[in-house]
Amino acid sequence: MVVLFSIIGPFGTFERLSLEHRFLYWAGTMIGSWAIAVLSLGIIVALLKRFGLSLNATMIIGAVISAAPITLFLKLVVPLFLNDGNPNSFWVQYLYTLPITLTFALITNFVVNAEMYDANIDAPVENDEDNSLMTRIPNEKRGPIKYMSAEDHYVKVVTTRGSEMVLIRMADAEKAVAQISGTRIHRSHWVNKNYAVSHNRQNGQPHIVMDDGMELPVSRSYTKAARAADLI
Repeated sequence: MVVLFSIIGPFGTFERLSLEHRFLYWAGTMIGSWAIAVLSLGIIVALLKRFGLSLNATMIIGAVISAAPITLFLKLVVPLFLNDGNPNSFWVQYLYTLPITLTFALITNFVVNAEMYDANIDAPVENDEDNSLMTRIPNEKRGPIKYMSAEDHYVKVVTTRGSEMVLIRMADAEKAVAQISGTRIHRSHWVNKNYAVSHNRQNGQPHIVMDDGMELPVSRSYTKAARAADLI
């Protein structure tokens, strides 16, 4: 795109800039804008991912936000090449920039594999044994498992995308997530330490506080394991 735009000189740059200046202009504006978009989209997607939003939603939000720093960048760079500067106000330039960032986000959305977006380095290996629990969870709720709690004959599996009651024994559920860096803290509770944010004590019993505010008790028989996992 830099080479193409340098040759054809769109938006009046052919008449106003020499070939070498066009190359520097388009290289600076395109590569700079691209770098800002990649950085800001990466940060925004990483921050929004914990809320369980879809990749489509995070990309759109990221595009809307990243258009602002790109606009500031262009407002600074364009006057260095074009003598009359950039007469557009910030918000007018923002409206020109936004479709570009939305297009970039759309292209990125097609390129990025949804499974990569949902992936977690601690997720179970994809084979029949390790995936036996995840296959019982609806597709829209599948994601990294945060914690599990036994309720009667069911296990409540809480992921980054929601929760589901699964008819399974707690011991079997724990075995199914053996590849995840999690710890059994109670006969009825298992937690992924990556989503444990703090701990406290209630009536002398330690509790693990998860990132969604849920507080899970640590039983006496599992206290040693919880300590070994740096949960308490």
